[in-house]
Amino acid sequence: MNDVPGLAALTSISPRFAHHAEALGRAAWNNPHRRVDETAAVFLGCDLSLGLLDFPLRTHVEMARRLGVPGQVMIDVIVELAPLVGYPLAAQALTSVAFSPSADHGASGQAIDLARRAAVAVRRPGPVPDDALADIVGEYGALVHGE
Repeated sequence: MNDVPGLAALTSISPRFAHHAEALGRAAWNNPHRRVDETAAVFLGCDLSLGLLDFPLRTHVEMARRLGVPGQVMIDVIVELAPLVGYPLAAQALTSVAFSPSADHGASGQAIDLARRAAVAVRRPGPVPDDALADIVGEYGALVHGE
């Protein structure tokens, strides 16, 4: 995970925070229980569920791109989440990240399912019942629930 998007900016503000953020991100993107497109979907589900369309969404989309996730996968995930997170938010996400539709393969049913489960789980207080989501959703849950 060389040249992590946004890491230099975070490091210039708080090296300690940047170090922890990089370690969490590295663990999440390298989780052996998820494919990289599924990890991208979980991040997108959390970002959209909480309305985090600026730095978090852009960073996660850029990381997914660098790891080879086709833009069409991320478009599909956002479109599928629109009824859950709201169409205005989904539209803003689609336009703010400069996606280009392509002939690349789209999101798998598993990736979309993980994105939906993450979007719902991140808003619920308490432990994350799903091990496939716990590493990422747990961090977002701490943000939401003040843990």
